[in-house]
Amino acid sequence: MKTLLSILTLSILTLILFPVLALAAPQTGKTYRRGINMAGAEYGSSPAPGNLGQENTAYTWNNEAAYKYFAGKGLDLFRVPIRWERMQPVLNGPLDAQYLDGLKRNIAWAKKYGAQVIIDVHNYGAYYRVWFDTPNPAYTERPVPTSAHFNDLWIKLSNEFKDEPAVYAYDLMNEPAAPAVENGGGAGGTTAAAWKNNWKRISQSCVLAIRKNGDAKLIMVEGDAYAAASNWVAHNDASAGGWISDPANNCMYSAHCYFDQDASGTYTRTFDAEITAAGGTAQAVTDRALARILDFINWCEKFNERGYIGEFGIPASAYDHSTHNNHHPDDRWLPVLDAFMTELDAAGMDATYWHGGTWSPNNADPLGALPPGYDTPDVPATDTPHISVLTQHLSKLTPGDPAGPANPEDDESGNGANNANPANNANPAPASAAAGDGAAGGGAPALL
Repeated sequence: MKTLLSILTLSILTLILFPVLALAAPQTGKTYRRGINMAGAEYGSSPAPGNLGQENTAYTWNNEAAYKYFAGKGLDLFRVPIRWERMQPVLNGPLDAQYLDGLKRNIAWAKKYGAQVIIDVHNYGAYYRVWFDTPNPAYTERPVPTSAHFNDLWIKLSNEFKDEPAVYAYDLMNEPAAPAVENGGGAGGTTAAAWKNNWKRISQSCVLAIRKNGDAKLIMVEGDAYAAASNWVAHNDASAGGWISDPANNCMYSAHCYFDQDASGTYTRTFDAEITAAGGTAQAVTDRALARILDFINWCEKFNERGYIGEFGIPASAYDHSTHNNHHPDDRWLPVLDAFMTELDAAGMDATYWHGGTWSPNNADPLGALPPGYDTPDVPATDTPHISVLTQHLSKLTPGDPAGPANPEDDESGNGANNANPANNANPAPASAAAGDGAAGGGAPALL
């Protein structure tokens, strides 16, 4: 009895004196990165030759204040979407200097605030609406991109960034999808099955081209059918595992996962309608989301492949969106997001939320995690509902680290607590990012 009382007394004292330790969730021992998509430079209607859209009219680059805001919340990884046509207006031609400068400016701001960037070619497997090796009958005058053209783009991007530690990874192609899906059926006679094999060949060739260029950076390879996490094996004919052979052994397969009924991320139904579609309860909506992501997680674990979730998001907002035709905001999505990210924590997967673009803050788009007033230094912005969940699942850079990275500005040494700046970390995870200077130093941010 005395022994039992002693144990109980010790347990109570532990809860009183160390409540955080007593209630902390068990750690997986895995490392992962967490961040956000900085949508904007890919915006605008589909570019046409000679009509790429004007900056700040058709599309935008995000500003320094947005990078500072998210990095200050501990989100230390930014996926930056770009359009192939704007970066390289002519196949095999030079990179556009102005557009490239916009990308470099965003990378420099991420670096200044202790973060890193994933460069994402946001083109859905096409160039000027013409798919790889597939003439589009609607645009017969436009060039047909090939694997060699794609390699040329990435070799030129590699030449710009392979020695830049603030670039964490290359996301080869956003949401590749069969031309038959995009063009209403059978464009150029390409079938969905043929496209799968075509994308496997193209992505493999591009990985080898980047490696031959002396670049060992992490490469993200998205799956077919818009990189959907659910039905990953069927969509990618991947029952035998991955299709990439990488001499540097530094690739991740990338999937996207949204939680609405059709998994599109449009969220055109109310949450009550989603409950009905999922089976009658809010828990059923959560279970549906987890089933989608577990299809991808289980595949990665079975074949010992590294995985990354490039996009996921929910509509949640304190602002009135009653005049919008879609994206019905509802805070009941927040527990779904939390459960989803808990699974990612356990799997040790990198992930970037969609989205944090300055043209679509939360009062304009309920998926947007950027609050109005983020760029007003004298009046702290009120965080969006998403931030309350995202900040519970921040990057874990070392196996024994239970917390996400802190804001580097909070540490007088400039290095940040918990190795907050991955570019200053002697052994970031994964080890694809070379060690180097994280902050750009005084004055304007600078690369290299």
